[in-house]
Amino acid sequence: MLLCVLVSAALTAGEAAPVTLDRSAIAALAAAGERWLLAQQKPNGSFLGGRRYGLGISALAIDALASAPTALTGDDPRLRRATDFILTYRRDDGGFYDPREGLVVYGTGLSLIALAACGRDRDLVDVVRAGRDFLFARQNREAGDPCRGGIGSGDDSGPGYEDLHNTAYAIEALRAAGVPASDPRMHELAGFVARCQNRALPASASPPRAWVTGDGGGIYSPSDRNVGGHYGGEAAPTTGAAPVPANQEEDAEPPRLVSYGSMTYALLASYVALDLQPGDARLVAAFDWIRAHYRVDGNAGMPAGRELDGLYYYQQVLARTFHISGTTTLTLADGRRVDWRTDLATAIAARAEPVRLANGEVSMRWRNRSPAWGEGEPVLATAYAVRALKRILATP
Repeated sequence: MLLCVLVSAALTAGEAAPVTLDRSAIAALAAAGERWLLAQQKPNGSFLGGRRYGLGISALAIDALASAPTALTGDDPRLRRATDFILTYRRDDGGFYDPREGLVVYGTGLSLIALAACGRDRDLVDVVRAGRDFLFARQNREAGDPCRGGIGSGDDSGPGYEDLHNTAYAIEALRAAGVPASDPRMHELAGFVARCQNRALPASASPPRAWVTGDGGGIYSPSDRNVGGHYGGEAAPTTGAAPVPANQEEDAEPPRLVSYGSMTYALLASYVALDLQPGDARLVAAFDWIRAHYRVDGNAGMPAGRELDGLYYYQQVLARTFHISGTTTLTLADGRRVDWRTDLATAIAARAEPVRLANGEVSMRWRNRSPAWGEGEPVLATAYAVRALKRILATP
């Protein structure tokens, strides 16, 4: 406990600090975050009480708490209450969501991930099967659509509004639910992910994508309809200007789709989950983007002044990507060699806020001073941070 307090005191929130955290310090920091999360749990198992988006945020908290290497077991009564809570959101169509909130794919995907993390998928086989069928039913099957194969928020926007953020969570959930990468529907998902990569593709594999510059990074959606769009996590940043007003001159340069960090890591994690092999040109191009834009203290590639938007989502998807790809160190485009685990742990520790609990224990929480995509909510930010710390610890 003292270790966590010393780490917090040694680091100034939001600033780099010349402190190297060893594994015991990282484990202590993750445990302090877990203590704070558990202290937020309500009697009904939720981590947000009756507030909006309690399903998705509670599912993220469950996954963080149930993740190795310091995992609560599935029979822990706190996790049992939490999974019982998310099961109250199950609908007759197989999805997990509140119809008043939307985000039906996000809620379903995160619920399947949480159930698998706790091991409850094994005694809820029919529930899991219905959930994955629900996700596949939202897959775009429109021939010639750049979003074909993708999965969007699942709300009433219709085909053509699918995005990589929801698709990446759906892929993670489907694999957790036992769907093999060889499933033809997963091949369709892989095709959509490839069209979200800033990389040339054969004409037979993709409709024209005028925004492609070939930098290898990931974007929010391959459709121009989604420029500036965001829901549940990410936004496609533009050149930095505000969206073009309706009355602006027709020849003015419109916002354009550009690569940025959280979507590049989500793209890479999806490729790995879909069993792309090392050396695949798609993986190589995405890693090259990361080597050229590596950072852990801000969402790489975001416009100036928006680097903190989605910071904690970015950090946890970075950690997951490197963990599942077996990456420990990187040689950057400028020749420097970095250990992402040390860099990321230090960046997360720098923003930890110590909180003394009612029982006198010291815990840690996180929250983003940029409230974009809900990260001003400390339960969400802390779940992301604990998730990232555990991925660090689980990567040898």
